[in-house]
Amino acid sequence: MNESNLKPCPFCGATAVNGTVSVECFRGRYLVECGCDAPDCGCGARVTGPGWYADEDYFETEAEAIAAWNRRAPYWIPVRDRLPIECQRVLLIDDEECYIGTHEDVDAGGYWFRDGDRDYPCDPTHWMPLPKPPGMTDE
Repeated sequence: MNESNLKPCPFCGATAVNGTVSVECFRGRYLVECGCDAPDCGCGARVTGPGWYADEDYFETEAEAIAAWNRRAPYWIPVRDRLPIECQRVLLIDDEECYIGTHEDVDAGGYWFRDGDRDYPCDPTHWMPLPKPPGMTDE
């Protein structure tokens, strides 16, 4: 199975590299799932085909299952796992709300600020890149 093309789990960040996210085959049909067994997670995320019952909720090919897993909104990245580029504006979330902010002074351990305002520090739990403005593409 070609699992090297799988994006990390959008819920817990697990990857195919550690064997947690994988393509599963059942009776010649495919799905992708996260077998996360982290004590504080166990998300069990999966993407299946359009059907509801055993033979119908799988994809016909491995490539279709991988494409469906990878076709999703950006996922939240725990700040304990990875930080954004210094001073890059990103979407942040903490236990109460979402906001835009930056991470600065990485060499000194780093500080988070709402909207880059040094008078307004914050303590987010997760971040994700901001979406592109309307009309912009990756090209």
